[in-house]
Amino acid sequence: MSESGNEQHKTGNRRHLRQAVDITGTISANDGNYDIEMLDLSKSGAKLRLKDSSVSLSIGQQVNLELQWPLETSYNKLDVSAVVMRMEDNEVSVKFDHVPDTDTSD
Repeated sequence: MSESGNEQHKTGNRRHLRQAVDITGTISANDGNYDIEMLDLSKSGAKLRLKDSSVSLSIGQQVNLELQWPLETSYNKLDVSAVVMRMEDNEVSVKFDHVPDTDTSD
């Protein structure tokens, strides 16, 4: 991690910059809910670490993420649908299907 605590990186053929984050939550898949840590985040997806290394997900599998923000905000959690793009050991890369619009200003 960089000195500022914010590590940004873009590697390979990625279209979107990835930002290191400190977000926890759960992933719903295989008829269960599993604790996760989000390692990095981009506009289109995220890299996650499953706390239970025995969980196996399939490429293309539809999952739901319930994310808890590390700072107090008017939204204490966010539900996001995603598709598993990659799985290696207990690390999972997902592509977001849709991120809900949380703008409440009119």
